[in-house]
Amino acid sequence: MRGASVGWNIHNEGFFQNSNLKNILNFARLRGSYGIVGNSEIGDYPAIGAYNSATYGGLPTLKYAQSGNPNLQWETSKKMDIGAEFHFFKDRISIEIDYYKNLIDGLVLKSPQALSAGIPGNYINENIGSMYNQGIELALNGQLIRNKDWSWYSNLNFSTLKKKVTSLVSDVYVPSMFGVQNMTRVGYSIGSIFAVPAIGVNPDNGFMIFQNSEGKMVQYNHSGSPKWTYLDGSPAPAIDNYKDGVIQGPSLPTFFGGWNHNIQYKNFELNINLTFVGGNLLYNGTRATNSDGRYFNSGTFIKSRWQKPGDITEIPKLQYTDNVFSGFSFAANSKVEKGDYLKLKNIQFAYNVPLQNVKLQSKISSARVYVQAVNLYTLTKYRGSAPEISINGNSIHSGKDQNVPPNAQVFSAGVQVGF
Repeated sequence: MRGASVGWNIHNEGFFQNSNLKNILNFARLRGSYGIVGNSEIGDYPAIGAYNSATYGGLPTLKYAQSGNPNLQWETSKKMDIGAEFHFFKDRISIEIDYYKNLIDGLVLKSPQALSAGIPGNYINENIGSMYNQGIELALNGQLIRNKDWSWYSNLNFSTLKKKVTSLVSDVYVPSMFGVQNMTRVGYSIGSIFAVPAIGVNPDNGFMIFQNSEGKMVQYNHSGSPKWTYLDGSPAPAIDNYKDGVIQGPSLPTFFGGWNHNIQYKNFELNINLTFVGGNLLYNGTRATNSDGRYFNSGTFIKSRWQKPGDITEIPKLQYTDNVFSGFSFAANSKVEKGDYLKLKNIQFAYNVPLQNVKLQSKISSARVYVQAVNLYTLTKYRGSAPEISINGNSIHSGKDQNVPPNAQVFSAGVQVGF
């Protein structure tokens, strides 16, 4: 690991102290840093899981659980940050802004291997590419009101994030229950949402229409023979998730932040915490499951399905065991939705009990009574359980929501006493 940082406290300079600017701006600092670090986030003690138990010929034995790679090297990150910080009106208002860029080389990802190689899990960790992420981080803090009875403190933080893969040996994707719905490809964000274009429902017959890689429209009739046809009824090749799929957009947010407030009136106190996320897409696997024509329960949106020629709807006619139109057998962009949201994460109302008794003050330093609500409300157009849900915990396979309950609303009340 190597790095260096530098800063300049402008407010300490003579030219600044001799200017009228100091009456408004009491702190000004420019800063910058650069460093090269390695990525150790590949799991704790991975060698311990080298073997699994198994049986052979009815006898207990061991088998390989993973394969090593003697050519694996450090994934390195070259990080650069340039920023500034300013305080105004004796620290009543402060602003921090930073620009960062992180160049990652020797990207360590799971690389698919041929089945004939006999490698456990059919993948090994390899240095297979490079990428960068960059963005801006902004923080605003303000004491909006400050007098004898009232105070209002507010802080806003806002960050942008752009990820782009710049080199890769080959596409990286991990098939799931819905086929391939994440793709890591040169020129795009890591783990981008990937799906076959679903054009809509044919109003003449109620069949779902998809667009293949050649730009031709094909429709699917689950009970027909052939099942796949062009719009004129002639046979068409079946849709292939990988061949006909198209990158829809990033699965990771391109901006996010929070807005916090602390308002006090005498001994009363109100705290509000808002969070927001946007720019990312989600694959609504819950909606795919609830529109599957097999043994799953159906969502109420099925009521708006196609039922007769001329119907204009996004839900095709129902056919028993049909798991294609739903986006269940392969990823379809009809189940891709925006993941933007604004959330009232936490709100707390409290009363700070005044300690007027001298004897009590010698034993208790503070006393506080409060009521609180967590995960109170989410403003979003996402039709799943919650837009902040993703059942996948890594960047190359993120943004999929399947039958996962939202974060629970929690209401509580309590007393805090300091001694």
